[in-house]
Amino acid sequence: MMESLQYYKIPTVALAYPRPLVSMLPVLDIKGLSLSKQNKSIFCNANAARLSSGRVAILHALECIGVTDRDTVLVPAYHCMSMIEPVLWLGARVKFYRVDKNLCPLIDFQQDSDLQDVKAVIIPHFFGFMQDITKLCDYFNKLDVKVIEDCAHAFFGERDGKNAGESGDFSITSTVKFFPGTEGGVLYSAKHVIPDLNITKRPLYQQLKAAKNILEHCQLNNSPKKLAAVQQHKLTDETSQGVDELCYVSKSKLNYLDPQKISLPLSWADSLVLNRTSHEWIVEQRRANYQYLAGQLKGLNNATLIFPELLPGTVPYVLPLLIHKPELHFSRLKIAGVPLWRWEELIVNDCPVSNDYRLKLIQLPIHQSLSTNELDWIAKQLRQVLASDN
Repeated sequence: MMESLQYYKIPTVALAYPRPLVSMLPVLDIKGLSLSKQNKSIFCNANAARLSSGRVAILHALECIGVTDRDTVLVPAYHCMSMIEPVLWLGARVKFYRVDKNLCPLIDFQQDSDLQDVKAVIIPHFFGFMQDITKLCDYFNKLDVKVIEDCAHAFFGERDGKNAGESGDFSITSTVKFFPGTEGGVLYSAKHVIPDLNITKRPLYQQLKAAKNILEHCQLNNSPKKLAAVQQHKLTDETSQGVDELCYVSKSKLNYLDPQKISLPLSWADSLVLNRTSHEWIVEQRRANYQYLAGQLKGLNNATLIFPELLPGTVPYVLPLLIHKPELHFSRLKIAGVPLWRWEELIVNDCPVSNDYRLKLIQLPIHQSLSTNELDWIAKQLRQVLASDN
């Protein structure tokens, strides 16, 4: 029987929010270009498969493991839909494990007998903050459960001498979260040979469109001052409050996994950007931007930094911030043009942290394309909006 899961739908009011005044993702920047081919990340290994997206990479990882409609896949209770839909596409069942307030798996709360039908587990390094992946892999390997190390948020990074992507049976990443572009993912394994994935060639028009998208995305990197002069806000606090609506997702009703892109490779343009953007520069800028913005947000009213400090080896994707009164402040931040995301499209589950973070945890950009002025503007807007208690 085809599995159908109930999830919280993004409110339709979200379509009316103004465009963020600063880009959430990196844009092409001449300062970061390199003449030499870059290989700081394990995902640049010659044996890695470059694919159309991170979710497609998860799908191929599940196929490499041999997941079928008779199997179950463990997924974190706090998740994005890109972790869920590849499992549903294969007809497998989804089972959730709880996470703590630092988004670490609470595997000790499950009996080994609960995992007897589980074929694979997806373990994400949320927002670039690496899990104790060695310990987790040891635990699941003893149960003959294959580990997919989800590095969608951790193209770079290391912990305890292990690089991101090095420990799982299969590892995946999403290139667009760290490099200019509109799509892209990578599948890698340090333990297994990746079989033939039946990847086809991209048509020329798609290759040209990918290059065009990268160049057009540069236009989003405008200063807040310039964009504020032309921004039109049609929403008010009264009209911008969304209402929770439950919907269903299944193999026949997917929102993000495009079957037509399952066999497509990464585009030439996206591969070129990945190869010729300085990895050292990305790592240094992201760490510096995170520490700068976190410093600006310390002591912020009605909010809490989940990770106030960066550990050595951490290369963050975004800065996660808990806002205490999302029903009051989220829409005001969106209306102000602050760039932020949150995972409100969550499959209904019983994890207290996931249900709390669904609306409270917002993601703020700290990518390498941001200037100090833009980070200052983001911090200023947050201080102004969150200062209000009514």
